[in-house]
Amino acid sequence: MVEGVGAEAGTISLSDSLGAQPGRTILSIRQWLNDEADDKKNPQREWVIQSPACRQQESTDDCGVFTLMNMDFIARPLDHSTMTKSTAYYRYSIAADILVGHVGGQG
Repeated sequence: MVEGVGAEAGTISLSDSLGAQPGRTILSIRQWLNDEADDKKNPQREWVIQSPACRQQESTDDCGVFTLMNMDFIARPLDHSTMTKSTAYYRYSIAADILVGHVGGQG
């Protein structure tokens, strides 16, 4: 827990494989979450902002692969520094998982 933040705090975690500064995006996400809380008549939360490091894309065409692989690494949980194979490897790995009908090693 972050000092000064209560148990009812939420976490916004933004990983950007293109390396953009998260400022405006984080503000938009926080505003959307606050608007949703107001709409649902829920109390507002404090938000802890995280921008964990993630591997950078080799091209602007790889965002889908990086999104899926980052979600997979977060869900397992695996250390992002171990994502060292080529984008083509991960693209084929995703396709193979889809073709055999399972994702993340679960059948």
